[in-house]
Amino acid sequence: MLLVVTVVVAYLKFKRGMSSSEALEHVKMIRPTMCPNQGFMSQLQEYAKYLQDSRNKDGVTQEPQKLDSSA
Repeated sequence: MLLVVTVVVAYLKFKRGMSSSEALEHVKMIRPTMCPNQGFMSQLQEYAKYLQDSRNKDGVTQEPQKLDSSA
């Protein structure tokens, strides 16, 4: 179930521009038993940095590049 929470939080950060804490609180309202571990929180911090670095000069987040599955 943690994978689902991870994906939902990442989606909220990317599409709705929420901070990690906002996204976590939003998910926690719906799923109060959620209890993210330290590894999850570290990944969120890395993703937040990636999103911040990927914003263009207009403040729009670029879509993540897809991996080439043929390689």
